[in-house]
Amino acid sequence: MEQGTFQGEELQIQREVMGLSREDVFRKLRISLEFIERIETGQLLKCPANTYTVGFIKSYCDFLEMNPEPYINELTMAQSARKGLLKKTLTAEPAEQP
Repeated sequence: MEQGTFQGEELQIQREVMGLSREDVFRKLRISLEFIERIETGQLLKCPANTYTVGFIKSYCDFLEMNPEPYINELTMAQSARKGLLKKTLTAEPAEQP
């Protein structure tokens, strides 16, 4: 998933509206600053396994009093599309040589 495909900036905006820093989120949820930044910037491929990433997103959204489902669905759809592309690439017939 490339940067910008996940709408994490909405989470960042809500955090800032609430007057919270990333450090505040870290202290409350114990999600590393690195992963908070990756969620907010949409760099989710650099996050840990999907199960952890979904949990981080859910915890973060709950903390910000936001519904986590749109973000989890967006992540799931993007990962499914990526897996489909990978599968298509791996199963593609090799091009004939002239």
